Amino acid sequence: MQELAKYSFTSQLGDYPKAAVRYTSVNLMIDQWLKEKGATNTSIERGTFSSKRPGASGHFTQTITKNDVGELREILLIDMIKGKHAFATNLRVGLIGSEVIIYCALSVKRLSQIIAPLNVYPRCPKIIRDIVEGYGDWTLEGDLVPRATVIDAAGDRGGYDLSKALLDKKRKFPVVVISDDPDHRPWINLTQKLANDLVGVAHVASLDDEGSWALTDELGKSYSCYLGAVRLYWPLTTDDLNTSVWTATRLLQEYGEDISGLNRFLTTIREIVLETSSLSLSNPKNLREVSKQDLRLRLSTANAEEQEKELNSIIDENGDLCDQLNEAKAEIARLKSKVLSLYSQQNERDQEESPDDSEVELVHTPAEAGDLRYYKKISKNGNSDKLVVTKECNHNSWRPTPKAIQAQKGIQKLEGRDDWRSFQHCNGCKGGGRWRVQW
Repeated sequence: MQELAKYSFTSQLGDYPKAAVRYTSVNLMIDQWLKEKGATNTSIERGTFSSKRPGASGHFTQTITKNDVGELREILLIDMIKGKHAFATNLRVGLIGSEVIIYCALSVKRLSQIIAPLNVYPRCPKIIRDIVEGYGDWTLEGDLVPRATVIDAAGDRGGYDLSKALLDKKRKFPVVVISDDPDHRPWINLTQKLANDLVGVAHVASLDDEGSWALTDELGKSYSCYLGAVRLYWPLTTDDLNTSVWTATRLLQEYGEDISGLNRFLTTIREIVLETSSLSLSNPKNLREVSKQDLRLRLSTANAEEQEKELNSIIDENGDLCDQLNEAKAEIARLKSKVLSLYSQQNERDQEESPDDSEVELVHTPAEAGDLRYYKKISKNGNSDKLVVTKECNHNSWRPTPKAIQAQKGIQKLEGRDDWRSFQHCNGCKGGGRWRVQW
């Protein structure tokens, strides 16, 4: 069985009555989810549902446990495509004291004996999205679980606050930051689609120009995000940030700007984040305690024949668990190999390009007399601005700016000259905006 993704979060309600109400509410949501899938009876131990996958059959089993440790409802859904693969969703909901616990694991198993990719692309289950969106207090070790709401990191304050969140060593979730630059972004709806896809496993934040400058000031250029780029920030495991970046140029070259390119990129991000969640999260210990207590009670009250039967069942289960552990170790080795390969590919790409944002800043050729050039500010650099040559905007609101000292110093540094004939600023562009210089 190949693990595809895991979700784990809890809610501390303060006292048992409040937690019991939440537990009941979540179970009603699960019942509704099963009914929407086509299950006619959500209280039986075994049943069927309507699989959305062509040629697949849907089956589910569920177990409800209640003892002095707590309550646990475990549901296993299997979509089975005959001769191809079985896709499993294992959902567990627990009530222990004043705490409600949610755990969900997605996995797939090939049913035919061949060596080939499975080509299964996991998505956040609707029930997980409904549970997370239904309440705003779910956490993973104290860190709020990502919802479908995009973090607005616009402006100096937004960029500064985002930088502090990225550097917080208590952060448990990845953050995908998108530079929402209208002149460079490949797709206008990427931000919200990513937020919807990554509910429960990663936050999504959107930056404007000013937010990007503030992020650059706090993190440095090599860890910033601007000019339509997308950067994935993993939680801090050392003092240094660990990130992956896709500049706007790279996105266009590798994926294209049509809807199919957008969908391929969404799949790429989902695979990266969800695969990592499958390695990072495990079945919460509190939920295992409920199951272990139930087993103890069954053994203590059983007669000799029943005890022997139960012990044989435990032996068989341990054998299955050993097999699963070996499969998990093989999967970990596979994923480690894949991560190393990705790092190697990224390093090779970085070596072929200039050190920082080469896909944005192409080889610069100095301006010549008669050139009409457009410039865009990407960061602050001491007493001058950092600018790059860009394309013309769609506005028609150019105004002379004789007192734009920082921008003028930035262009002088970039071009090595200051003998322009005219220097104008676009009043329609947001943030630092755009400059038009006639040489």
